[in-house]
Amino acid sequence: MPLAHQPPRRARADAIAAGKTDVQIFDRVGKNKLGAQRTSEFDLSNRAGTGQHTRGLPGTGFDRKLPFDKTTLEDLARQLLIEGLPEVWQPPPAVPPTGDRNH
Repeated sequence: MPLAHQPPRRARADAIAAGKTDVQIFDRVGKNKLGAQRTSEFDLSNRAGTGQHTRGLPGTGFDRKLPFDKTTLEDLARQLLIEGLPEVWQPPPAVPPTGDRNH
């Protein structure tokens, strides 16, 4: 089913937790390749205490928790969309050297 026609993510997770669907969770080992089946490793019946973590392969920089909470990152993204990127910092112009070393 195309994503545009699917129920919200929480409803899909609820259906998986209740055993009302044949949806399964797999590792993604390549762009179009699935790895090990992991559905039984997840307890989707209680998601209230779950945290949000970055996702990615080890060693790519996306393998640890970010030092910012979700609200901070959402506010930053919103600000960037509204205001755009800040001006690039430019150092002050260099003063040309002079031959007078007494000043």
